[in-house]
Amino acid sequence: MEGVPILAYVGQSQDLRRRINELRGIEGDSMPFTDPHIASPCLWVWKQFPPNRPYTVSFAAIEGSAYWRQGFEDLVIAQARWNLKRALTLDERWHTAYSPLANFHKMPDGWVSSSSRAKGYRGGRVPFRTESHTPSIMPVGELDDQRDPIADLGWGGHEWTPWRRAGEVQVDERAQGLYRLRKSDENDLIFIGYGSIGDAMRDARSAGRDLMVSYVVGPWCYHEQLELVTDALGLYLCQTGNLPHVQYGGEENKRAGSSWLLSSLTTQVICALFRPASAQSLRLPEMAIA
Repeated sequence: MEGVPILAYVGQSQDLRRRINELRGIEGDSMPFTDPHIASPCLWVWKQFPPNRPYTVSFAAIEGSAYWRQGFEDLVIAQARWNLKRALTLDERWHTAYSPLANFHKMPDGWVSSSSRAKGYRGGRVPFRTESHTPSIMPVGELDDQRDPIADLGWGGHEWTPWRRAGEVQVDERAQGLYRLRKSDENDLIFIGYGSIGDAMRDARSAGRDLMVSYVVGPWCYHEQLELVTDALGLYLCQTGNLPHVQYGGEENKRAGSSWLLSSLTTQVICALFRPASAQSLRLPEMAIA
């Protein structure tokens, strides 16, 4: 993988010029705050390491609302993660960063992030590790998975529980993982989520709907859950051409975009930043890509 540019960040915006300008702080002498751009602290830290070259940017203009842009962001990240997994040997797979450097609230080893500007904390070097330093988790399944997202309990490479009514599910309060929801009389997903399974069940019951749930519990930290739910959403979009109905604001955000099979271009974009690669850029030694 030597010499291959590294995907540093993937995002989406209705205003590309504004969003790129919000990253100007990564050129400064001190670590920027997380506003106006949450990825700024991490991108700033990576600029401190050789080869100390500028980031390059690539974008794709698409037709659609925030609902669709968020979905395409998931698909782009999922595709990049699966492509990297396929390109590596079995041994390399356990020592590699799979996600873009600055997505999912991650930081390089030895550094902590700045806070928001209102809180006023400037990040910097630290002698300890936090959850943000946990390496990216390897994708579980494959993006060309042909298993049915409703009927198959092995969908996406996970071991999902059988579908049950949300009001009937009893789980350990400590249980964390991924979950998927659908209406009892429909065969489309309405939401894919992550976090506390118990909290998700309570929210589903309070919604007053006849919701069915299937979930998978795992020992994943916060950003690993984010990576895995991104993979699941990218897979669902790839398989069905749609997103779960209430994902990313649901129908209200969906109306501005009628399909993901797009025929024209607008100023709404998916944007990717790249960092020039060095010989060890994709490895996870003392200074890990986390």
